[in-house]
Amino acid sequence: MNGAVQLDNIFNFQNKSEYLVNVETSSYEKDKSIWALGEQGLCHFKMENNQVVMLKEPFLANTLNVSDPWNLVIHDNKLYVSNSGPRIGTENQYVKTHISVLDQGDWSVLDVGETPLVNNKHGKYLCSSYNLAFDPDDPNTFYVGTWFEGMYKIKGNECVVHYTHLNSPFSLNWAISVPCVEFDDNKNLWVVPMGTPSLCMLPREKQSVSTDEITKDDWYQFDYPEIANNKYAKLLIPKHSTAKWVVKGSWGGLIFAFDDKGTYNTTADDKTKSFTSFTDQDNKTFDPSYYTCIAEDNNGQIWIGTSSGPIVITNPNNVFNDNFRCTRIKIARNDGTDNADYLLQNIEITDIFVDGANRKWIGTTESGLYVVSSDGSEILEHFTTENSQLPSNRVTEVVVDPVTGVAYVGTTNGLAAYRSDAVQASEDYSSVYAFPNPVRPDYEGWISVTGLMDNSLVKITDVAGNLFFEGYSNGGQISWDGRDRKGNRVKTGVYLVFASSTTTGKQSGVVTKILVVN
Repeated sequence: MNGAVQLDNIFNFQNKSEYLVNVETSSYEKDKSIWALGEQGLCHFKMENNQVVMLKEPFLANTLNVSDPWNLVIHDNKLYVSNSGPRIGTENQYVKTHISVLDQGDWSVLDVGETPLVNNKHGKYLCSSYNLAFDPDDPNTFYVGTWFEGMYKIKGNECVVHYTHLNSPFSLNWAISVPCVEFDDNKNLWVVPMGTPSLCMLPREKQSVSTDEITKDDWYQFDYPEIANNKYAKLLIPKHSTAKWVVKGSWGGLIFAFDDKGTYNTTADDKTKSFTSFTDQDNKTFDPSYYTCIAEDNNGQIWIGTSSGPIVITNPNNVFNDNFRCTRIKIARNDGTDNADYLLQNIEITDIFVDGANRKWIGTTESGLYVVSSDGSEILEHFTTENSQLPSNRVTEVVVDPVTGVAYVGTTNGLAAYRSDAVQASEDYSSVYAFPNPVRPDYEGWISVTGLMDNSLVKITDVAGNLFFEGYSNGGQISWDGRDRKGNRVKTGVYLVFASSTTTGKQSGVVTKILVVN
């Protein structure tokens, strides 16, 4: 409908209504009234004298307004979900960006209003966006690159700075495309634009400059021809090693590693290396059609997704040496032979996320979602549309909340959530708690103890010291089914949770208590 309502054989009129923008579906009732689901929500109206008469004002249920979630970010204990732009596998380049925010169980819509334009002739709205990069010091400010309009700085729900070819090194050809933006640990903003220069950086002190005041000279520029015209870029700035990594996606793509040495005003002393193929631990060549994603795990190893499964860089600091090798993880067949298969061999990977227990959540284009162990030697879970509530087997992105352990999975048919048992580990036992607590008679699920140190030895006893449960935490969390060692539901009472660190040897005694009512 797009605001212009015309229903042949029922009505014949043109009526502009803000409630009827981007209508996805509608239903015509016998009384000649219409239910319509659009950008403003679900509304009920009828026509009188060629005018829209609202019978029920638009309302939105407590759900997201993004039907095709491609970007998922957890920031400041909130989940941000935005829809697809110019991604691999999408054809429509003119896509209005929708952003939904989940905060303590409630969904809201983040509307950034009108934005300055250079090339977009489809309306003054945020269009065809890539990833969101949040300001390290301001949870209400983020940067977003776009396919046509350069990069925007959004504060609250307003565009406050627009970066284009006029005030940045971004190239203007037929578009000003910025596929990737990321912050480093020093709060500098790194940008991978499409064109020349192939990489640039806005230092922290220049990020508060307004649109009219900032100039191209305020940026550091890096001209790496290997990653020029990078349409589907992803940038990894590791925490445990010095080299930065760029994924040049799509067909004919490559992996590019560079060490800028901290001398941002020159590339003369930089170390660089590009890979269209890798040599693995057996000196075999691994040559996928393209590369898709990259992530650093909790041990500093780097996982790379490809069109033919994942590979692992076990020693990233060795990347510039001649003897550099990648690792392809082998999983034994356990069929009485010494044969093994490569992990997710020939499966196209879309995303890799590392949770608090260092497990890898791996999304695919056709095979749903895999959860693999820390070292990748074991497939712990495999979720598909057939055995779970996953809306589609094409997973676009996955994130795991480090506080709650909830995994959010974006697919081409919507968003799914799954409560896992791994959260980010704590440095001590000062903030341990259990939920639900108290545990009531009608509760049948898991009882989670969270806020633990990594890989803690956890024991649960009654006040008399009888042991009911013992195990090791996944990251900072462990789950108990509320039963004793024989599988019987425990009796009403107070249960004590003891924890000790297997890493530091720290003994903490009782870290929390659980009240069970049966």
